[in-house]
Amino acid sequence: MWLGRRARSLSAAGLLATAAACAKHDAPDALVGRWTSEDPRYAGRTLEIRFDAVEIGIEGMPPEVYALRSVESERSPDGGTRHELLAREPDGTEQSFRLELLPGAPPRMRFENHDELWVRDAAPAPARRENG
Repeated sequence: MWLGRRARSLSAAGLLATAAACAKHDAPDALVGRWTSEDPRYAGRTLEIRFDAVEIGIEGMPPEVYALRSVESERSPDGGTRHELLAREPDGTEQSFRLELLPGAPPRMRFENHDELWVRDAAPAPARRENG
C-alpha cells in the first residue's frame, strides 16, 4: 500500500514538472516585435512584444509596460498557435493577453474574441536578452 502511494506521489510530481516546463517566461521569437493594426479604432496605437515585456503604445504618450511573467502556447485547429501571455502591471495587477498567431506571411495575429488583425513590422526583432 505504501509503495502505491509513493508511486502516485512521484507521478503527480512528474506531471507538475512537465506542466511547468510548458509555461515559459520569455515570449516566443514569432511574437517578438512591433505590431500595428489597420483597423481605424486602433489608429496611432502600437503593441510591442519583447522577450520580457508587453508594451502598449498610444501616439504621443509613454507606453504602458507589462512585465512578462509566463507564456503558455498551444496549436490551434487552423494551423496557427494560441498564446496566453501573463504579465504584471506596474501596480502589481496581473493581466492576461490571449492571442492567436495566424499561419502564413506576413506575420499576423488577433486577440481572442476580436476580429481585427495585427501585423508585425518588417523591422528585425530585438536580440534575445542574455541570462547571467
